[in-house]
Amino acid sequence: MEVSHFERTASSPLSSHGVNVGFDPGSDHVRTVLVIEDDLDMREIERVTLDSAGYHVVLAANGQEGLQLLQNQRPCVIVLDLMMPVMDGLTFLAERRKRGLAEDVPILCVTAAGHEMQKHALTLGARECLHKPTNLDELCERIRHYCELAAL
Repeated sequence: MEVSHFERTASSPLSSHGVNVGFDPGSDHVRTVLVIEDDLDMREIERVTLDSAGYHVVLAANGQEGLQLLQNQRPCVIVLDLMMPVMDGLTFLAERRKRGLAEDVPILCVTAAGHEMQKHALTLGARECLHKPTNLDELCERIRHYCELAAL
């Protein structure tokens, strides 16, 4: 991604934890993406990229925040890091299933975790895993695919 693209994009208001504070829970879920990522820089790059592609982006800094957001929101896809403090991605996947939260919403893992952890994520319900550093065009393409499926 070009730096100039990042600099041209206006930022949305964020809470101290990086969660969008202006989210409308009644908005159309077909264009909403929940990004769960602990790294502030990566979270912002993903937000800017997806916002520029026309998606409404909701941010969480860890799995616990992600679960809280899912109680009132229905994204078309969840982009999930696996290695995070507070609640990691594997625990998020297990808790989401246990609580029955948005079980039909596809989860796309974006992670630097090794093959075994990625395999475990797939057994817990993730649809696929992309390895960091992530090709942002590929990320957008995969999200577009899942959001189109949600619209059917």
